[in-house]
Amino acid sequence: MDTADWPDGKPGNLRVSYVLPSAGMEVLDAGVVWPEAGEELYLAARTASAHRLVWVDLVIGE
Repeated sequence: MDTADWPDGKPGNLRVSYVLPSAGMEVLDAGVVWPEAGEELYLAARTASAHRLVWVDLVIGE
């Protein structure tokens, strides 16, 4: 999944932001918040940064 989109089109969308959990954590789900045009967060995402928010749901080892 791409995590950044630079406006010049070169080199294109890239995966530059990520979460690297510790070995003792179990990943339940993960994703990138990449709003489409017309969605509530679209304008904020496009004007704040070329990067998008990356999220992960984790289970921390006992």
